[in-house]
Amino acid sequence: MLKKTCRTGVAAIAFVLSSLAALPASAQDTWRMATDQQADSPEGKAYQRFADLVAKYSNDQLKITIFPASQLGSASAMLEQISGGLIQVFPDALADASKWVPDVQYVSSPFLFQSRAQWVNFMHSDVVKGWVGQIHDKAGVDILGDPSQFMRGPYRVLVSTKPVHSLADIGGLKLRLAKDKLSVDVWTRLGASVQVLDWSAVYDGLDRHMIDAMTSPISQLESIKVTEVAKYVARTDEYWQSVAFFVNHKAYAALSPAEKSAVDRAYAESSAYAAELEKSFTETAIDKMKKSGVQFTVLDTKPIVQQARTLYDARSTAGTLPKGFLAAVQSVQSNVTTASASGQ
Repeated sequence: MLKKTCRTGVAAIAFVLSSLAALPASAQDTWRMATDQQADSPEGKAYQRFADLVAKYSNDQLKITIFPASQLGSASAMLEQISGGLIQVFPDALADASKWVPDVQYVSSPFLFQSRAQWVNFMHSDVVKGWVGQIHDKAGVDILGDPSQFMRGPYRVLVSTKPVHSLADIGGLKLRLAKDKLSVDVWTRLGASVQVLDWSAVYDGLDRHMIDAMTSPISQLESIKVTEVAKYVARTDEYWQSVAFFVNHKAYAALSPAEKSAVDRAYAESSAYAAELEKSFTETAIDKMKKSGVQFTVLDTKPIVQQARTLYDARSTAGTLPKGFLAAVQSVQSNVTTASASGQ
């Protein structure tokens, strides 16, 4: 039965892709947008707001059809489709573009930035701008607007089938992570037994005890219902996140000035909407989790940060950190600390 289901799923994706490929490639008035989130999740609702606003501000000259919940394949597959022009928009973590520019994985450095403000300043640094430029050059893919603007989170948590209160509890923990080498290396340094699984396999992995825990933005827990099988949620502030809107460069460049303005305006307004939605959703979600028996805690991350720092220090000594990265991190940490101390 499982093999039959898998074959059916693959066939369905192949059918969708072949259908998309059959559509005319010339001046389109409909863009295809692939996402890896459920349509009813906070992000899913914000993506729909983006599509609605594009249609509104372009006077229906440009419309966006959304394919949610990884209908068109994995994040890696969707990035390839963006690069090839099969789809025109794919919102995802900027770090996933490391398949083209390996250094960009460091925008999601675990346990390095002490606040979202520090991280946002880093995202505006020349180092990150350089990485974004390389994505354009290597893949023919642009990033809409400010890549730190569309909030994902608003913070990260560790969801587990058993309590995790300290660094000691991470030792031997069977932890699901995405295919992100930096995160895998950091959590391995912390003592976890890391297993890389697709997002869609997390619920079954927890339910069948193949994994003990997973990391996630708190706002995404309800849509995948993992707290039905994992009753412990600990806030970690592992790293700060946003959603970068990857767009095919040729498709974006082919838009009229009015259509470009519509897309840019829709992105900015849907980003603000996403931030409001995620904050309010998180408050409601925590209440629901507690009422259903979920134990919510805030993890003391100081020992974790210290242990993670040994990895960054080792890479710095070995000269394997991206050029200018550590200097940019130290600069934003110093600037934000100074501004906070002066009351700015």
